[in-house]
Amino acid sequence: MRGILFFLNLTALCFALDSAKPIISVSIPPQSYFVKKIAGESVEVNVLIPPNTDEHNFDFKPQTMINLEKSAVYFVGDLEFESQLVQRLESTKVKKVRLNAQDTLKGDPHTWLDPILVKEQAKVIAQTLSELYPQNRAFYEKNLAVFLGEIDILDSQIRALLSGLESKKFIVYHPSWGHFASRYNLEQVAIEVDGKEPKPRELAAITKTAKKENIPIIFVQVGFPQVVVLNLVKEWRVEAVSIDYLSANWASDLLYTAQILHNALK
Repeated sequence: MRGILFFLNLTALCFALDSAKPIISVSIPPQSYFVKKIAGESVEVNVLIPPNTDEHNFDFKPQTMINLEKSAVYFVGDLEFESQLVQRLESTKVKKVRLNAQDTLKGDPHTWLDPILVKEQAKVIAQTLSELYPQNRAFYEKNLAVFLGEIDILDSQIRALLSGLESKKFIVYHPSWGHFASRYNLEQVAIEVDGKEPKPRELAAITKTAKKENIPIIFVQVGFPQVVVLNLVKEWRVEAVSIDYLSANWASDLLYTAQILHNALK
C-alpha cells in the first residue's frame, strides 16, 4: 500500500512538472497581447512594465525579474531600458529575440502602434515559439493566421475613420505616435522634447503651431506629467483626451484612439 501511494505521489509530481507552462517575457502589455494571440494558454507571459506606467520611469518588481531570468525567451522591442536587461541575461539560457526589423524603427521604438508592423512582429513570435515547441507548430500557425486576419480588419477600420479628414495634426505629450501617424497620413506634434519638458521658446513654437493650425485635441498619456498639458488646455482652449498607448487591450484601444481622432479632426 505504501509503495502504491509513493508511486501515485511520484506520478502526480511528474505530471505537475510536465504541465508547468514555459515563461515568455515581454517588455510591455501590448506585446503580451500579441504573444497570447499566438500562444493562447500554452505559455505564461511575464510583462516587465505594468499598465498605466511611463516606460521611461518605473521600477521592476522583484518577481518580474526572477521570471525574466527563468524565461524560455525574451522578446525585445528596442525600448531604451532593454539593452541593460539583455546584458544581464547574457549569462543565462534565455533566448533573446528582436521583434522589429532594423529598418522599421526610424528612431522611434513605438512600433506596436502601427498594425502593419505588428503583423511582422506576430510572425516573429509564431516562428520563435514554433522553433522552441515544434509539437505546437500547427496550433501557433493557425492562431497566427487568425490574428493576421484580425489585424487586417483593424487596419481597414482605422483607415476608414482617418481618411479624408479636414485636419491632419494632433498634439501629444510624448512623441509615441509617429509610426501610427505615418501609416495613416497624420502628423503628431509633440510637447516633450528629447524626453524633457519643453523650454519656453519650444513651448512658444508649439503654441504658435497649435493656434495657426487650429489643432483641436491634445492626447494625454497615462503615467506622464499632467501639469504642462493642463495649462496648455486652458491657454489653447482645446480638448484633452486621456489615452494609454501601453494598453493590454491593444486592438480595442487603438480603434478607440482612431475614433477620437476622427471626431476631432473631421
